[in-house]
Amino acid sequence: MQDVCISLEVADPTSLPAAISKVLRVIASLPRLERFVAEVCEVPHSCIVHSSPYSSIHLKCVFIEVKFIQS
Repeated sequence: MQDVCISLEVADPTSLPAAISKVLRVIASLPRLERFVAEVCEVPHSCIVHSSPYSSIHLKCVFIEVKFIQS
């Protein structure tokens, strides 16, 4: 029990359920994060260094960010 508390950085064992819930939420969000990273990796480098905030490449980046936030 002490090792679990140390690993989860919890001082009191009664706080373990909340800490475990938080870990489970993070784990559940990993597939969403993985999809986001995959989409970002598909965007060309010019998306990061764009010349105009209104270029189609920049708008694609914004669209990907919005999709991630909404999911």
